[in-house]
Amino acid sequence: TRPASRARRRAPPMTEMPDGLHAGESIGFVPKDYLRWYYKQQDWNETNDSLRRGLEIYLFPYGKP
Repeated sequence: TRPASRARRRAPPMTEMPDGLHAGESIGFVPKDYLRWYYKQQDWNETNDSLRRGLEIYLFPYGKP
């Protein structure tokens, strides 16, 4: 077991689409309209946080609108 004082490490943001029409493609090569649609369809939680952060970095480089 880990000590309670040790912070949980987050996985780095994903850079490839894990599933769907553009599975395996780099986020930067997927049409932004598709990424926006995909982003809105997800039920974000701890298991897909890495993908959420990867999409947000690409879709909202200056922060969420």
